[in-house]
Order: sequence, then C-alpha cells, then structure tokens
Amino acid sequence: FPSHDITSNTASTTGTIGGGLTVAGILFSTNPGNNISITNATGGVGILGLGSSGIDIRASTNRTLTLSAPISLNADQTWYTGLTNANTAMINANGVVSGAGRLTIAGASGSSNQYVFFATNNTFSGGLTLNSGGAVKAGSMNAIVSGSTVLSNMLGIGSLTINGGTIFGGSGTLAFPNISVNGDFAVNSGTNANSARLTLGGGTMDLGGATRVV
Repeated sequence: FPSHDITSNTASTTGTIGGGLTVAGILFSTNPGNNISITNATGGVGILGLGSSGIDIRASTNRTLTLSAPISLNADQTWYTGLTNANTAMINANGVVSGAGRLTIAGASGSSNQYVFFATNNTFSGGLTLNSGGAVKAGSMNAIVSGSTVLSNMLGIGSLTINGGTIFGGSGTLAFPNISVNGDFAVNSGTNANSARLTLGGGTMDLGGATRVV
C-alpha cells in the first residue's frame, strides 16, 4: 500500500491490522480530531510494516500516535514528531520494532523535545540517527523518568548517530556497537529531568574530532 493518511476527525480513533499490514508510511496531513492508535486484533500477531515514508505527524499540534502492534522497518526511514506540549510523547512505539532499516528521529520546525517513546527492547539492526529537533525516550512513560530502568536495546541493536536532539531515559545503559556524535545534544532535560544515571555505551564512541556539549 502507499503512504496512508490516517488523520481522523471522527469518533473512530483505533485501527486494527488483523493479520498484518504493510504500507509505505503513516501521515497526518492535518491535526487529527483525536489521538490515533493502531493495534492488533485480540490475540493477533500481525506486524505493521513501514516503508521509506516512515511516520510524519508534523501537522499534529496536540494529538499523538500509538503503535501497539509489532513494527517492521522495511526500509530506511524517518519518524517526525509534531508540536504538542514540550517534553511529551507524540509517537508511542509499544510493540517490538524489528527489521533492517535505519531509523532517523526528527521533529517539526520549532519542536521542543516532543519525543518518540520506545516501550521495550527492540531488534531493528539498521541503526538509529537522532537529528536536531528530534527526541527519544526509553524506560518509562511517566512525566519524570527518575526511578525507571532502561533496557539495553530499547533503541535497537545497530549503531547510534547523534546529530543533535535529546535522549530521555531512566537509570541503566543503552548499548550500541558504536556511537558517532556529530553535534551537541541533551540528556534528560526539561520536565523529564532524571536524578539517576543514563549511560550510552557498549562500544566505541567517535566525537568526530570535535568538542561536544551534552
């Protein structure tokens, strides 16, 4: 299927994928009338396959997208968040994210830590890129992440490239085979302040020959 615009201005806010669904991507062309959820039928194991169009909800000013089915990254792609309140989740990935595609996280122009939340360990192997304006969170859906624990592969099993943005997480280590830092970034800033220690580790770290500010 092509990229699906699932903007909803009706009472129907939950889509059930049954035995599975593959699309080029998910798009909010306008701000939805309600929050949107995509889930499996009761007892189902269907996978939501996403192609190169990824997820784009930049048109959303106060609505969220929750993906409760398993997700497969079938191609390299970007997930864009929107402009709801600062330091809040806009894309919730509650199912396991798998596949060989590389996932890039970015935000709308003027974004302020509207983040993508990852609920569990994920197995996608293409790596994660965090761009300026993008934010990710692992470990807890609570407004404050103190006291929660991250799992080592919540952001996948591939490499991590940081071009900017913000990483939120509770205590523990997010592990990557290698980390490339190409720009300044933030950790647990804003209302998600965390008194515990979040570690990025597991492999080599390349700062690109420059001084980076965290």
